[in-house]
Amino acid sequence: MSSEQQDWFQCITASQFDPSTLTGSFVKVFTSGFPDNIKIMEIFNGGTVAIDVSFDGTNLHAVWPAGATLVIDLQTNHSCTASYGAGTLNARAGQNVWVRTSVHPTWLTIGGFR
Repeated sequence: MSSEQQDWFQCITASQFDPSTLTGSFVKVFTSGFPDNIKIMEIFNGGTVAIDVSFDGTNLHAVWPAGATLVIDLQTNHSCTASYGAGTLNARAGQNVWVRTSVHPTWLTIGGFR
């Protein structure tokens, strides 16, 4: 008798946002944040303008270029300290993403995750 398989992936429901409605103020992408914890974040900006991104609704954290797909593997940015989950970092359920029309779409923008 085989045991229950435990190594499958689980998809997290995506949210879609019309970038043509953006202004210079950050707005939430999700009504209540991610519906579950995530380990990998995939973003496609199908709009024609760069989008500023914030993970706290106030500070600029990244810029997503027009027409670009980005994949952020949150697991690669882990800490092997036992008190911090022994090597796992996820975006928590309820974490939101805020976006706005990029204030400086042609500037070099450098951000990071830890």
